[in-house]
Amino acid sequence: MRRWRRVLVAATVAVGVVAAVGAASAAPGEQNRWVELADWTQGEAVGYANQLDGSGQNVPTMYYAALAYHDALRHGWQDKRTQEWLGKVYGDRLASGGYGLDERMDAYGDGRWNTPDTTYAITTAWHVGRVLLAGYDAGAVPREEITRIADTLIDFPVLRGGECIAYSSSGYDQGKPCVWNVVAAAAWFLWQTDVRGLAPQGERDKLLAKTRTWRDNVRSQFRTGLGGWPYQDDTSGPQGAWHNAATVYTMAQADPSIATAALDGQFRAFPANGSNTDLIGAFTNYCGHADVTYRAAYDSAHANPPTIREKLGVRASYVFSTLLAGSSCG
Repeated sequence: MRRWRRVLVAATVAVGVVAAVGAASAAPGEQNRWVELADWTQGEAVGYANQLDGSGQNVPTMYYAALAYHDALRHGWQDKRTQEWLGKVYGDRLASGGYGLDERMDAYGDGRWNTPDTTYAITTAWHVGRVLLAGYDAGAVPREEITRIADTLIDFPVLRGGECIAYSSSGYDQGKPCVWNVVAAAAWFLWQTDVRGLAPQGERDKLLAKTRTWRDNVRSQFRTGLGGWPYQDDTSGPQGAWHNAATVYTMAQADPSIATAALDGQFRAFPANGSNTDLIGAFTNYCGHADVTYRAAYDSAHANPPTIREKLGVRASYVFSTLLAGSSCG
């Protein structure tokens, strides 16, 4: 039922810390283990993306965003490689102003397939939005790219009378359960937009209202016994590590009062998981988990699934979270 939704978060849960970060590099004569892993995954991912593109197959925008962020960290935002990947991201922008998969998807496993032009909140706010925010901070992404995404999220379909943002723009995904990592990411992006003074003209009150409502609803669903959140509002068991890491990351920043409980819960529930790479890169007081996280990320990044598309997804999961973890924790 949720295979594609798992892939959506797992592939790019680590799409980069929003604070401005310079090009990641090792000291002369020293190749940091995180940099080695990042460069290896990037090389592999670029090769797989080129194979898919060259054979006329779809490369989802989230992977282009991931490749762009790696090259921005390693070579700079104005580097030709970074700019080429960003061009591919912009080229996939939908009429809504947001981003999607450019292919059909049965989001809730109910036999109803969203069209290729469907906009997804998680892709827009998290997979692409995070990268563009980092690029904006570096002076490489125009203001309009951020305000356009904010407009898209403000006007996006909602669930439960506005308590949650919908999973997608498709009518098939209306009236469905709230998905907490999606709601958290949307609230986080709108908050980050406002922090930068980029709220769309005349929309700030609406932006803040949605930010607070969505953030507070996600917070209310935190379960100490789970070490995090259930996946959606009609389930009670714990969500997977990658979905939880995305929820933890966004909520720990958007609502600092829950940061310690959420981060401690993630590392307790998933002590040796590659999804934690992004978290140690952003929250340096958790660098004590760096060694076990590196080993988990290394093993996960070297998995060898059967298809080129799956291989791309595995490698793209680590192309820049590893750089950020190495920069923060060494």
